[in-house]
Amino acid sequence: MAAANADALSVSMLVTELDKQHASINADMAAVIQNSLAPIQTSIDCNRETVDTVGGQLTALEALVSGNSDQITTAEEAIEKLKTENAALVDKIDDLENQARRVNLRIVGVPEGIKDGADPTKFVADMLEEITGEGVFDKPPEIERTHCALAPKPKQGQPPRTFIFRFHRFSDKEWVLRWAREHKLRFHWKALRMYPDLSAILSKKRAAFNTIKAALYQKGIRFRLMHPVRLRVSFGGETLTFDTPTEAHSFYDQQIKNSG
Repeated sequence: MAAANADALSVSMLVTELDKQHASINADMAAVIQNSLAPIQTSIDCNRETVDTVGGQLTALEALVSGNSDQITTAEEAIEKLKTENAALVDKIDDLENQARRVNLRIVGVPEGIKDGADPTKFVADMLEEITGEGVFDKPPEIERTHCALAPKPKQGQPPRTFIFRFHRFSDKEWVLRWAREHKLRFHWKALRMYPDLSAILSKKRAAFNTIKAALYQKGIRFRLMHPVRLRVSFGGETLTFDTPTEAHSFYDQQIKNSG
């Protein structure tokens, strides 16, 4: 009986000791885990603070970008407005320049040196009377001023400089230009060509019609480039006008190209 009691006591003590060991192990493990997690938690807290800081910076940056975007949009709108206004001013200035040139003519082919020593305006007036012959002018036309195009004096064998002169009367200029379109001009056995005096911008706009003019000429279609920049075409019993080369090319491709 005494032996049985002793065994029961030993088992009870063993269980108690195991419970103590188990509790001690749990406490040690909890301490180890706590010690291990502490730096991680600190790092997480730091990262959270960093994320919050970056988030605040991103919010501020987004607001700044949004403000800059609005400013850029405003600037772009202002630039487009200035472009439009500038284009209108360029057109207006070019129109004024061409109005100032409307009584001018350019003549190409006058031999260099032939006018040396002579009064330029009298020389041009007498030349016009000579090349047009009788019946065009009853007296030499009144010329206000004359000059050569701004270019170096050509060397031997090079084409002569263009001669530019200004009529006193617009009607005289138109009459001479109309006559020149219908006749061959010669002066001192040299062929001459006569053109309106146009600004560089207007000349470029008119030159844009050269390709379609050549195509119409090859087809035998009557046309005329009107002032300032408008192509008039006679085709199929109709007279049509085109403000741009694109319009003229489109009509040519659809109506004329494969005709005849």
